[in-house]
Amino acid sequence: MAAKYNPLIKLNPFDKTGQKASVPAGFSFFPKDISHAPKELVERFFNVTSACEIPIP
Repeated sequence: MAAKYNPLIKLNPFDKTGQKASVPAGFSFFPKDISHAPKELVERFFNVTSACEIPIP
């Protein structure tokens, strides 16, 4: 059985190839989230073009 094409395979943070996803990505960090990854970790796997922290109203 042939392997199926999966466009999300590049977004796997556990991928050991060391390649970043080439698609531009934006991230929002919410202060009341239980936990969130540091921006540096996100930038290691994704092509971050926009990142912001949402203020508490």
